[in-house]
Amino acid sequence: MSDVADRAWARLYDLTAAALFLPLGGLDRLREQALDAIGVHPGMHVLELGCGTGGITTKLVRRGAAVTAVDRSEAALRLASRRAPGAEGLRAELAGFSAASSAFDRVLLAFVLHEIDAEGIRAVLEAAREGLAPAGRVAVLDWADPPGGFARRLVRGFVRVGEPASTRAWLACDVGETMRQAGLTPVDERIFARGAARLVVGSTAG
Repeated sequence: MSDVADRAWARLYDLTAAALFLPLGGLDRLREQALDAIGVHPGMHVLELGCGTGGITTKLVRRGAAVTAVDRSEAALRLASRRAPGAEGLRAELAGFSAASSAFDRVLLAFVLHEIDAEGIRAVLEAAREGLAPAGRVAVLDWADPPGGFARRLVRGFVRVGEPASTRAWLACDVGETMRQAGLTPVDERIFARGAARLVVGSTAG
């Protein structure tokens, strides 16, 4: 993919995401709220699995974290590297990814797992767990099913036309139980964006 095509694809992706979350409080606010909730601060080592075009990667670097950003798309990684030049980019399939060491204070998966089937989700969460430092946390930020009203109609409409079939299964799944099956203990859960996004945090403790 050429640089021109890269930029066009990134702009379309970013505009779509921003437009979708605009009536739900904004995408930028959602990302900041999630990073506040998981306590990202200077000096932390963060593994971002499924970095996409680098929207959150940039925020992690700005907060002073040492970031390893992983994605299967070479084009996405190039864009993420331009936006967050301080991050280390690695191209890999998430289900087969293995961290070089267990040294990450946070492992973040933002709007990634809904694209993967149940077996693949468990494999990715197990890989995330293996990358944790002893007191580390795995954080999953992804779609949730709002309780009703405009937010529910918006999310369900977008999922129907713009997301893979696996997203419907994701909306119905118990994320905490899924974490337990991968050897993680859920320690926090929060809802953002008028119920459209859910953050679940797990650890190896307990």
